[in-house]
Amino acid sequence: MKINYNSTTIVIPNKRSAFTLTEMLVAVGLLIVIMTIFAEIFSIAVTAMSRQKGLANNDQQARTAFTIIDGDLKRMSYRSAAIFDSHKTIVPTKSQLALNADPLIGPNNYQMDYQEGIVPLVPGIQNGDKLAFSDQRGYFYYSENNPADTTDDILQFTVDARSVGKDSNYRGSDRYAGQKTEPYFGKAISLSGNSNPLYSDQPDWDDGRLVNAVSKSNKAEVVYFLRHGTLYRRILLLREPIAPSVAMLAHDNNSLQRQAQPGYEVNNQPYDMMLPPSSAALPPTPITYNGNYYSDFDFSAHYGYSPYNSPDRVAVFHGSLNNELTNNWPLGVPNYRFGFNPLNGLPREFVRSGASAGRVFIGRYTHAETSASNFQYPQTVSGNVFTRTDFDLNRVQNQGNVLDVFPGGGRSGSDVLLHNVLSFNVEIWDSTVNNGLGGFVDIDINKAQEFGGRNSSGNQHLHENNNYGPSDGVGLTNINVFDTWHSSDFSTVNTLNPPLPITLTPPFPRNILPPTLPLQIYADEDDNTLDVVYPAGNVPVIRRWGSSTATTLEEGALIFPSDRNLVPYGDAIVWQANLIRPITATTVGATETSWPASVDVVDGLVPDPNDYDGNPANDPDVNWKAIDNRKSVLALRVTIQFHDVTSDQIRQMTMVHSFKE
Repeated sequence: MKINYNSTTIVIPNKRSAFTLTEMLVAVGLLIVIMTIFAEIFSIAVTAMSRQKGLANNDQQARTAFTIIDGDLKRMSYRSAAIFDSHKTIVPTKSQLALNADPLIGPNNYQMDYQEGIVPLVPGIQNGDKLAFSDQRGYFYYSENNPADTTDDILQFTVDARSVGKDSNYRGSDRYAGQKTEPYFGKAISLSGNSNPLYSDQPDWDDGRLVNAVSKSNKAEVVYFLRHGTLYRRILLLREPIAPSVAMLAHDNNSLQRQAQPGYEVNNQPYDMMLPPSSAALPPTPITYNGNYYSDFDFSAHYGYSPYNSPDRVAVFHGSLNNELTNNWPLGVPNYRFGFNPLNGLPREFVRSGASAGRVFIGRYTHAETSASNFQYPQTVSGNVFTRTDFDLNRVQNQGNVLDVFPGGGRSGSDVLLHNVLSFNVEIWDSTVNNGLGGFVDIDINKAQEFGGRNSSGNQHLHENNNYGPSDGVGLTNINVFDTWHSSDFSTVNTLNPPLPITLTPPFPRNILPPTLPLQIYADEDDNTLDVVYPAGNVPVIRRWGSSTATTLEEGALIFPSDRNLVPYGDAIVWQANLIRPITATTVGATETSWPASVDVVDGLVPDPNDYDGNPANDPDVNWKAIDNRKSVLALRVTIQFHDVTSDQIRQMTMVHSFKE
């Protein structure tokens, strides 16, 4: 401080200023500390909010994905059928097996009951004159591939939007009471380019609006698969024409093949709207199609002869979930499904590069690939989509979203359900695991007893079909597949649509059986003696027919044919003795009954030609009753693990769907 006194300057030290500077330094330090604390609190709050937002995003994505999957499973068209209500019979108990009791005799011991769920259709098994029950429509397909890999499962099945709601004719629909019948929508370009009613028999008209490139249907194929972190849901509609022209109704003549196919009439003759411009069948005023099918249509179809103008080969539309063979394309036959080769019925789930032993899982072709101009199937097979092996496997593994051989597709992302998915795991209920308590398992021939158990010699069971499984363009990958299949000998399929020979028949009947056929009881495959350790868990075992089987033939005795290859249904039927009169025989007889090639599971009886009471005039003494030996699949579990990039959070969600109706 300076003071002027009589022109003299007196300087007085300013102690107060020095003290204020110290305070200021302390205050600044405290302020920095407080700001640091606030910044840390703010950072924690922002991080918490970010994580919460990530969790919310995960929850929202998961809810959306699981709502869609749950909705599709509820609308499955292949359902539980009430078919075994009267087929309760007695087989040996586990304690009897352990005591080496006679396996042919089982009075009041072990009940072989029907369990609600889904069972595969089997060639030779039918309901009266029907190949399937009314609820067994379409198909259900589950491919496990490598059980140790949770990224290569495939779930594919047919749906019917009318299977829920109070007006549903499906058995068990009451558990979905109150749900709306929501149809499925997809793309369908206008083939005629105008709204003339003469050209109304085409998919673009099926939603009731003309030339809007949109169609709808209550029926569809749906497939879920995971590739390179993206979960895909591909849907293929089945045609439900709502306004076919009156002229075409006469030509369709109630044929399910023709009703689904787009057609028009010229001079009282029907013509296929899918005919290529090079067709010799074209009328004077033609409608032709020369596009890439999956760029223009979201419909289930296969490559085959035109129902109207054979021998032209075109994309043949599907319109029915019925598994009957007459005038129909039954989707229970794999050759007609999306992603399955029409030549051999094998699905393509892997790709190769040349003759290399390596392979990469792709699941199914995506919209990005099928809408590429060079894909072509099912209008033509020029794209070679089921057999080509010129894929860049490194690119598939590192990028994976679009295969290099099908570039430039305009519908990329149309089938994406969920991004950043780490695993998509599908499992089926197996009542034999966990010491008989049951549990969900992958289909694994080394672990899941109901879905691939082996006998004591390691031989393959009847219910494993090693001639069927995913194709990689060269050979089969594995047999870890459950498929509801079809009830016909596949050799008859050649008469339906023979642009290419179907090769699932020889040798008869091993490879026309379903790939996985869970059985309630097993035949002893090793010899004609009881095998207590076959299969694991002491599941009851029944002997095969043999004259050396010394046993008293009593009411209710169970036996399999001497050779499972005698009949197309193999061990899916076990025969129960119904005595007509008292007999004295001690063996089942040297002359085996002629087992029928086709069996009615509701009321199938076969007279036994053997003389068991010593009086040939009384023959037959025994009728053999067909008992359905298929074991139903009761439930399905789907587990999805996914990653939210924003919050760096990983979530896992699981849903269980019961097949019991």
